Amino acid sequence: MKELREQLEPLDWRYSAAIVGLEKYLTWLGDEATDWELKEDKLEYDANYIQKSKFAKFVEYSFPDEMHHLQIEELLQTPDLSDDQVSLVNSKMKANTILKKVFKKLSFDGENAEEILSLIEENREAITLETFRNKTNLYRNYCNTFQLFEDGKECCRLLGYYIDIPKKGKSISYNFNKANFHGTDMQVFDFIPFAFHGKRETMFINDNIELPCLVETNGRWAAKSPDCPALKCLEKFANFPTQFKPHAQELKCSFSFQMFWGDSIVTKHEKKQCWEIEILITVGVPGCHFKMRIC
Repeated sequence: MKELREQLEPLDWRYSAAIVGLEKYLTWLGDEATDWELKEDKLEYDANYIQKSKFAKFVEYSFPDEMHHLQIEELLQTPDLSDDQVSLVNSKMKANTILKKVFKKLSFDGENAEEILSLIEENREAITLETFRNKTNLYRNYCNTFQLFEDGKECCRLLGYYIDIPKKGKSISYNFNKANFHGTDMQVFDFIPFAFHGKRETMFINDNIELPCLVETNGRWAAKSPDCPALKCLEKFANFPTQFKPHAQELKCSFSFQMFWGDSIVTKHEKKQCWEIEILITVGVPGCHFKMRIC
């Protein structure tokens, strides 16, 4: 029912990225989620669609190459495994902490595939969420791992925005009064990682003048990412700001979308806690931009 819908507006790049990730999730749900609508200026949805079990399945769908248990399942469907494949299965069974906990001292001997598959199925949700939480190129790259699927807290879960309130809340608050501190955090920020695309350096394009355009732009970027000609354009844009206009034209040709002055490109590197945000502006010199870093 429309009157019970939550509303998410693109107040800054964090909300824009959450909208892109959440829209992907709602689209993926298909017939299980029919009461939502992406409007020009907001995303309306039923909060009951956000469930941990479905979120875990969406993680599997979105990042299959990062899920060791999916690779184990695929290998165990192969008849007459070679010695190297048996060794690979055993390696994957110890690939991270949650898999070690699930399989304990169990090893694959070529005869116990059903036992291993059964353990994966029994623990699928936990395996998926813990893998997503702790992989350095997944949730850990973007957010405080302790806040995955938690309700909104006192401060934002994103790296660079998160602070330890008990230790630093007073020192960063106005007049050293922790009661004056105001932070913004929402559970839907857990969908931000799904809006970024790339390899070690991932990017999100925040052209949020109209939300359908925002979703389309990042969908096209995802389809081209990570090794597309436009990536070199963006590198040239970063190094030679006054020469951006011809590269903007190349971007337009590559993606069939137009970047507008005031749009921003948000970049996250796997080994850095910083978010690099480049904003296109017009200050009398065509093609000028400025870059800021949030650490």
